[in-house]
Amino acid sequence: MNCREAEGCIEEYIGHQLPIERQEAFLQHISQCTECREELEINYMVYVGIAGLEEDRLDIYDLPGALERELEVSHQQVQQHRRAQQVNYALTTLAIVGVILCVGIQIGLWL
Repeated sequence: MNCREAEGCIEEYIGHQLPIERQEAFLQHISQCTECREELEINYMVYVGIAGLEEDRLDIYDLPGALERELEVSHQQVQQHRRAQQVNYALTTLAIVGVILCVGIQIGLWL
């Protein structure tokens, strides 16, 4: 992901609307690019801060900490998604092997 793409993902990320596949690339990019990370921090403070004031929430006073917690949760979600994909691939592979074995046994019985 390049900077232009990452900047385009910021609003979706803050609004929890960024698909998990793009979220992984986005998180990787902002962990390496200080300019995009700063852009995320600024946008997060503006969007979340205004929303917090409108809702009269007290947790808006630690926006940098809130962003860090949200990024950590996002990293965990990406890891869980990756693990779920690996389990899915493993189960699919086992199912295919099972079908092949059943077909092979059936063919052996016919002959």
